[in-house]
Amino acid sequence: GVEPWFQPIVDARSRDVVGWEALIRWRHPDGVVLGADRFLPLIGLGGYDAELLDVLLRRSLEFLLSLDVAGFPQMAVHVNVSANDLHRHDLAAHVATHLAAAGVDPSRLVLEVTEDVIVHFDTAVRGTITALDEHGVHLAVDDFGTGFSSMSHLLDLPTDHLKIDRRFVSAMPTDATSRTLVAGVIGLARGLGLRTVAEGVETEDQAAALAGLGCAQLQGFLFAPALAADAAVAYAGARGPLRASLPAAG
Repeated sequence: GVEPWFQPIVDARSRDVVGWEALIRWRHPDGVVLGADRFLPLIGLGGYDAELLDVLLRRSLEFLLSLDVAGFPQMAVHVNVSANDLHRHDLAAHVATHLAAAGVDPSRLVLEVTEDVIVHFDTAVRGTITALDEHGVHLAVDDFGTGFSSMSHLLDLPTDHLKIDRRFVSAMPTDATSRTLVAGVIGLARGLGLRTVAEGVETEDQAAALAGLGCAQLQGFLFAPALAADAAVAYAGARGPLRASLPAAG
């Protein structure tokens, strides 16, 4: 019953959907859809990280193929990977196999790692990330600004995206410090040639402020919650008019 649902990522200025983040859900036998916080720790404790990543990759790439059929071959999908995933010696080859089997351009896959993971990366993880980059897969640093990352990690790793944590975004309209921090992250990313994605955007004031600061992409409930694959494809086709009638993520 574990499956990815997809939350849209939109261009900050045009509001066009440019990508999706795959967020894991569990469809309980009684019909209730549960968020990751309700069951994800159990998957880690049970040692099922590899199986979970397999499901995420396979179903996310199938979703991209559904978007192709709907006329959106340019969209990307973001998939979260854990520290355990990055320590798999065969991860890059495994991802490449999934991409080849699906016939999906590797540049449409963005693997997200949290900032705390890259702080403690070792030689093996560096090799895995480098191999993924050589295969054409992109890398995003999630929750940027919440950890203790050295800026040198952004130079050491083939990073493409920085995702601004929702706690900074939510405080922006009324808190000058949060706005300064967000502006700093956006400026840093621009200087390094990285794309910024702001998470947790819930109001038009937040979206307008982020666009004004030069943030490239936005993600959050202002646009849509995470959606089951078929609803996400329908949303892509509508580009926004269905916002008011979209189902909740559960």
